[in-house]
Amino acid sequence: MQAIFYLSGKLKCAITLSDALTIHGIIMDGLLPTGETGALRNIGVNIELLIKMTTSYILGLEFYVLKSGVTQLFEWLKLNASIHPVIAAAILHFQFVSIHPFSDGNGHTTRVLTQLYLGLRDYDFRGALVLDSYYLSEKQEYYNALNQVQDYVYESAVKANLDLWIKYFCRWISSSAKILAAEVSILSSVLGVKQIPRKINQEVADLLSCTRQFGAISLAEDQDILPNVPRRTLLQRKLKSFADDGYLTVLGSGPSTTYHWRIS
Repeated sequence: MQAIFYLSGKLKCAITLSDALTIHGIIMDGLLPTGETGALRNIGVNIELLIKMTTSYILGLEFYVLKSGVTQLFEWLKLNASIHPVIAAAILHFQFVSIHPFSDGNGHTTRVLTQLYLGLRDYDFRGALVLDSYYLSEKQEYYNALNQVQDYVYESAVKANLDLWIKYFCRWISSSAKILAAEVSILSSVLGVKQIPRKINQEVADLLSCTRQFGAISLAEDQDILPNVPRRTLLQRKLKSFADDGYLTVLGSGPSTTYHWRIS
């Protein structure tokens, strides 16, 4: 919570090493020895990644050049403000987590810094965009995406072609934005009503997003949107639950069933 308050209080200025140290100190307070919270590591580190159920190790940036490495990354961000915010955020995230500047808590700190950067560029939907939900539900995809381009030493990561990582990161942002849009639509429909909105996940957000965009959608089209849902009956139950809550209207039956967007 303190990290969130820090983000909301950050002025519209460039991210600095001091910001990274402050955020890490807030996040890891009580979880690391006092000398390691909000401080760059003073030892080497191997980054342990779980890739396709096997463990891989990546060598982070040498500790004696951490300060200059992190500072140079933030300076690069400052000098390249013309790059699209999502692309720049993807590069920030990849490079910072590859530098691995702390003894622990690097992943969480990196995600908060990424959120901070998007906010400073007015690309976090006024603070409503949440990155952790997608990460926590798709950890394996995240580590696979890193491993595809990161190689096993920082010197390789810093020179890597980031196209695959940026594509993954854009999917991450897009999914988080669609979930947010669906939640906003549902919350706006129940304001003032004694009804608890249903929790939205990525699959439901995809369904509701398409239904809202086209006004109505058939069961066959829903199956095209979510080909990984194993059973037709499971997909029908997902849609019926939102119809029961009043978000969708169901017309027809059997294969000809269509689901119509009901929220004004």
